[in-house]
Amino acid sequence: MGELFDASPDTLFTVLRSYLDESGLGKNVQEVLCCIAGFQCRNSLCIPFQDQWGKTLAEYGIDEFKSKQFWTVAQDGALTGKYSGWSFGKANLFISDLVRLIRGHRCHLLAAVVNLRDFFSYDEDSRRYLTG
Repeated sequence: MGELFDASPDTLFTVLRSYLDESGLGKNVQEVLCCIAGFQCRNSLCIPFQDQWGKTLAEYGIDEFKSKQFWTVAQDGALTGKYSGWSFGKANLFISDLVRLIRGHRCHLLAAVVNLRDFFSYDEDSRRYLTG
């Protein structure tokens, strides 16, 4: 594994603080790609952002936000899961509050797509290193 990640002494590294989530990491054998996306911001803004994010979720009575769950709807068009029973007005206010929070902290979209065949060609230790 060391040879994959070695760098010369004068290589510049940057530590980023990001909030990411994946979709399609081999849970379905037919999946070919995995998308990883989220937001990053300056480290000095991270703690205030985290605090306000938690407060916003608490105001709406939820403990975490998963985009896939939020955008999944029942056959009749109703919201599902932890959003079941929410009106579309409440859902629109909620997502608007999150977007306003992201924009207010100057967060930047960070996204990538990974070929799963390539990803799974690495040994498990290397995959764990890459995914944290």
